[in-house]
Amino acid sequence: MFVGRVRRRAAQRRPSSKATAIAATVCTIMLATSCAAVEDAIGSSDASETTVEEQAVTTTAAPVFEPDAYCALSHEADQLNAGFTAFDDPAALEAFFGQLVGLLNEATPPPEVQAQFVTLRTAYVDLQTQLAAGGYDPAVLSTSPILSDATVNAAITAVDQHDLALCGVAPGLESEAAAGDEPVEGDGTASDPFAEALATGDFSAMEEVLATEVGRQAFIEGMTETSPGVTAEQAACILDNSDIAVLAEMSMTPDNLSPESVEAFLATLEVCGVELSAFQTQ
Repeated sequence: MFVGRVRRRAAQRRPSSKATAIAATVCTIMLATSCAAVEDAIGSSDASETTVEEQAVTTTAAPVFEPDAYCALSHEADQLNAGFTAFDDPAALEAFFGQLVGLLNEATPPPEVQAQFVTLRTAYVDLQTQLAAGGYDPAVLSTSPILSDATVNAAITAVDQHDLALCGVAPGLESEAAAGDEPVEGDGTASDPFAEALATGDFSAMEEVLATEVGRQAFIEGMTETSPGVTAEQAACILDNSDIAVLAEMSMTPDNLSPESVEAFLATLEVCGVELSAFQTQ
């Protein structure tokens, strides 16, 4: 259960934004090839020299999955996640992600969930890169679309479930497991900032995040990455001319938008000179 709790805990600060597609990567086996030339000279007064070359090829074998080693790392990650709450402290956040990504990079994943593990590991490395670029400003974690991506969340769930079945509960966390690992705000089973905003009509928290430069840039980058037909200038225009309630509805219930929200969004697209086809994926 390498990152399930990270997703839930980080979601306490993260308003769901238009999810960017995180391309799932595949594992590659690195081949190290070295060539050595061996020259053998056989000489005599009337003999000629002969050169013989041998090419030595060394192949690095794929890492072997070892359940005990993997479970030890998984449990260490669980304990790290369970004990971390300082998401508002940039220095602590940097140290936390450094440790977590280090564990993810060290682990050789189970073959059954190898693809999913690579997907989540890539996502968290990308998230760490975003945080580093933003000086580990907590707003980056709040607005990054990575943890809202459906592919990433499906991968996290698959690895979590497999790890629990394979490794059991991490030492010291038995009481949490016995309590059912109660859902934390933002994990999809408990309250979520956008869901609460839609329910209460209070969008102040969302407005506060999107008013920051980091939050604004995260929104723009998320929209342009998800919809390559939309430029950064157009995404900024959409943000500046959209009602926050419409953005919330689009983020939470994109397949069930109200007629009023559809009309408002189309009007914004017209103002910003964006064709609806710009949001179509290839």
